[in-house]
Amino acid sequence: MNHPENMLYNLFGTSVVGSTAVLIPRSGQPAIIGASYDEGNLPAQVYEVIGYKTSFLDALSPVLRRMEPASREIVMNFSQDEAGIDTLGHGLWVNLGELLSRYKILPGDDVISSAFGRRTEQDLQYMRRAIKEGQEILQMALSNIIREGVTETQIAEYMRGEARARGLGFAWAEDMDPIVSVGKNSLYSHHRPDDTKIKSGEVLFIDFGVSYGPPGEAQCSDIQNMSYVRKPGESHAPAEIQRLFQVALEAKNTGIVMIAPGVRGTDVDAAAREIVHASGYSAPDVEGYDHGFGHSLGRTSHEIGPGAFPPWSRYGRMAEAVFEQGNVVTAEPSVAHPEIGKVALEDDVLVTEDGHEVLNRQQTEIWYV
Repeated sequence: MNHPENMLYNLFGTSVVGSTAVLIPRSGQPAIIGASYDEGNLPAQVYEVIGYKTSFLDALSPVLRRMEPASREIVMNFSQDEAGIDTLGHGLWVNLGELLSRYKILPGDDVISSAFGRRTEQDLQYMRRAIKEGQEILQMALSNIIREGVTETQIAEYMRGEARARGLGFAWAEDMDPIVSVGKNSLYSHHRPDDTKIKSGEVLFIDFGVSYGPPGEAQCSDIQNMSYVRKPGESHAPAEIQRLFQVALEAKNTGIVMIAPGVRGTDVDAAAREIVHASGYSAPDVEGYDHGFGHSLGRTSHEIGPGAFPPWSRYGRMAEAVFEQGNVVTAEPSVAHPEIGKVALEDDVLVTEDGHEVLNRQQTEIWYV
């Protein structure tokens, strides 16, 4: 448990080695039970820190009894639908079996999603900076390196180099950030950049995210843009590519205008999905696109928190999420053509008190190379 993507790390901003429990009662001071060699690094200014030398369970038991709710209901960090919440681990669950037998154990989906899905003002300052820096780097790439004959890998390496030079982190695995795909390579959303060269007459898709802020607090950006490489003598993209772009833009904007506190993410997804489906560009075997409209954004590119998903079994209870003030959600429906590739535009959207705010500069027309 030593990586910022781990949920416990986000609760107290440091790594631990031994078995550790964080207990947060409905009222009163929260507590951390940690191994003696981790104890000194745990934040005693916020939590009651209780160290143990020989037995984690013996240390946990009296604290659990002391905090025991009248309902005997305990929400724990497991989930059948959200991998970021499902961090308990089967072995620890087995070890806790007898100790927890007197309680009704509930999955963490609702409580943890609500807590982790809201950004503070400090979070938003970091996120706005990440978005600004990331968009500047993309524009530098468009001006300085993106041209016919350059490979996807060369573009990605240029952008990574600029991010490192600015002291930025990466929003997802560095070897795939940014995702750069030419033509039909873009049909696979998480395409790893390779030696495919930019060619005239093809679309160029870039999905780029960086992180900004101190360790454990840094916030991410996640933005997608598309360009078209003109053939000699062309002034505009072919009509089919222009139509793909307009459908993607309309679907994204249709969903964004609905985002507000109390709105269900699945309703946002459905409205955008209908635009794509009605256009005739549906992905195989689905109505519209083969992913959700958008996901939560925060310390990771796919943060725990409400998103906008269709009611498919792969999303489970996540599709039932309702937006709250302080959530940041991506808006990224896509439109695909089997012979052209994918067109997707992605924005980062803050849920405000009475609506929403798009945090990035939006692409409203095709960019030309």
